[in-house]
Formats: sequence, structure tokens, C-alpha cells
Amino acid sequence: MFVSPCAAFEAGSLHAEPSQTLGKQPVSTLWLAADPVLSLAYRPLPVLSLGLDALGVFPLQRDRFVFVPNAPSEPDILVFSLPTVGFAAQAGIKAVWP
Repeated sequence: MFVSPCAAFEAGSLHAEPSQTLGKQPVSTLWLAADPVLSLAYRPLPVLSLGLDALGVFPLQRDRFVFVPNAPSEPDILVFSLPTVGFAAQAGIKAVWP
């Protein structure tokens, strides 16, 4: 049995491409996140490893995507906002060659 706390860092781009609307304006924004990771591994045989990883995702910059109406008197409509925290998990089977 093997347990390992780890960490990861994500950097990339979020992109929104509008469709079926007037005045299409695609937008991209920077994506940064810190990810604490907990890895568990069990090796029942010398050549076989079973693994489970749990990952938290904490965006460092939380952007919002809004629809801006043509009429200035109408309020912006929130289309999507990034959550405060996310979670991911993965399981795997590995063949280990000495």
C-alpha cells in the first residue's frame, strides 16, 4: 500500500465561442488553478498496481461569462461562472515491469 500527497498547478486558456446570436464576439481568458492531489496505490502482485487519485481544483482567477443585451437599460445576463472549487478522481490499473 502506498499513499502520497502531491500538488499540481494548471495554466491554460478558457475560450467561449458564441453561436446563433448577433454581434458574435469570441472571448478567451487566462486559466490558473492550484490542485492538491492524494494518490493511493496498492500492489497485490509485483507486476500489478491498482491506483486511485483524488484531485481538488481551486481556480486562482474566477471569471464570469455574460451576455450583454443591445439595450443599455437591460441588465447583463450571467451565462456561466467558474465554481469556487472542483473535484476530480481517477482509478487505474498499471502493469509494472521491474
